[in-house]
Amino acid sequence: MTRASSARKTLINSLFRGATDTSRLPWTLVAALTMALGAPAVALSAVELGPPAITGTAGDNGWFVSDVSVKWSPTGETSTSGCETQLLTADTPDTAITCTASAGPGDVVTRTVTVHIDRTPPTAVVATPARPPDVGLFYTAPLPLTWSATDATSGIASCTELTYSGPEGPAVAPSGTCRDRAGNVSAPLAFVFTYGSPPAPAAVVATATAAPATTPASAGTTTTPKAKPKAKSKRPTLSWRARPNVKYYNLQLFRNGRKVLSAWPTVAHYTLKPASRYRGHTYQLADGRYRWYVWPGYGPRSAHRYGRLLTKGVVNVPKS
Repeated sequence: MTRASSARKTLINSLFRGATDTSRLPWTLVAALTMALGAPAVALSAVELGPPAITGTAGDNGWFVSDVSVKWSPTGETSTSGCETQLLTADTPDTAITCTASAGPGDVVTRTVTVHIDRTPPTAVVATPARPPDVGLFYTAPLPLTWSATDATSGIASCTELTYSGPEGPAVAPSGTCRDRAGNVSAPLAFVFTYGSPPAPAAVVATATAAPATTPASAGTTTTPKAKPKAKSKRPTLSWRARPNVKYYNLQLFRNGRKVLSAWPTVAHYTLKPASRYRGHTYQLADGRYRWYVWPGYGPRSAHRYGRLLTKGVVNVPKS
């Protein structure tokens, strides 16, 4: 046995013999083993560095939906790196902020926190019907609708899904939104379509101008026959049965399945014009076959209150 081992044994024996207070025996044993076996002491840092104070508007799933301030508060340090208060203003899925505080050589404490920011609602919102129109341009049965969008930072969490089943009208407009994983909600987007059962076609009333009568020549007088003036073509006038308490009507005209006119006459008839504007485009009343539909309107036009489809018909516009 070496001299060092003998000294340790002597020390342990002396500590055991000196522990006359049995309540302190465990602590005496610990001290004896520590001193005799040379266990290293736990080094305590002079620096205290807890989690930072993070200020911002909390969203969903650990995301922030506003600017975020990160403030560290180390104590007992002599130098720091990256511990200054930081303000984050841009959308970011993962931003790691590290603070290092030191009280001298060998006494360094480092902490890191990750911040997620998404302040932007979903974009490119789209509404999609489950099927094309049932009859012509009409949806006649409940219509499932789904909305979708994109989100560059946190991703899409959910979008509106619904089935429209009424009321009927020429321009019903259910709306939907999308929500991202951070909790931002998009602006509502309406899907406009015609809902209802088309009634049977109505008769088209068109007024024609009669050719002018010719005056016979005076007896015994020779005259050169004059060409008959062409009768001016009369533009078709569409008529329908008036309804009580109706403030106006919505007339829609289609050619080859494309809407070329939407008008709001206050009487139960409308004379087609040589040209009309619809959604920024000018449409000439060319010869051909047109379909038309009429709905009654109630209250101010801004209220968009329409009743069931009133009538529909087909009109042929002749060549000029």
